Amino acid sequence: PPAATAEAELNSRMAALEAKFQVELDAKEKAIQEAYERGRSEARPAASTGEASAPADDGRTVKKCHEIAETFEEFRLILFYKLSPVVGEKATKTMLVKSFEKAREQHGDILKNANWDDKGNLLDDGGLNPKKIVENLSKLPPAEARAKMEEALKLVLHLRLSAVQKGLGNQLTLGLVRSMTGRLQELDGKHDAECVKALGKMIPAGAGA
Repeated sequence: PPAATAEAELNSRMAALEAKFQVELDAKEKAIQEAYERGRSEARPAASTGEASAPADDGRTVKKCHEIAETFEEFRLILFYKLSPVVGEKATKTMLVKSFEKAREQHGDILKNANWDDKGNLLDDGGLNPKKIVENLSKLPPAEARAKMEEALKLVLHLRLSAVQKGLGNQLTLGLVRSMTGRLQELDGKHDAECVKALGKMIPAGAGA
């Protein structure tokens, strides 16, 4: 029957998207450790040249902040691959970008230029560059840097989930929250527990309720 055929095609498309999504997540996970060390080594020179110092003398805060910002990308990937089949890739990217821009209005000290890659290209998919975030953090008092970054990223996520809830309803929003929570459970034990805990606190408890 036509209905059964359509359902089968939809299931096939969703399975393909899920497979692509998992491949990208695995690639991100593999690159995280290299990114941590890169962020740490690139943020340290400022202290020795008399420029703005890194958030922590021993580099621990720099590494931790870079790790959290890098892993935060997992949430964006979930949103992108879950929403694109529903509203289209263009509309999904637009929402991701606009939510970042709105959060940047309140947290410009943290998110300034965070939507540009290392080659000077504007990220049009809502992605954030952890290196840029760490550079911004180096200008803040060490005691405040991490808390301010977590607050900024939390707002980005809340704005994105609020946009989904407003436009697509509670059920889909709750599904996204469950996917994010599930992903953190997968990362638990593979990544620093402190990082996973910080990201978990960013997920709004009442989203989709």
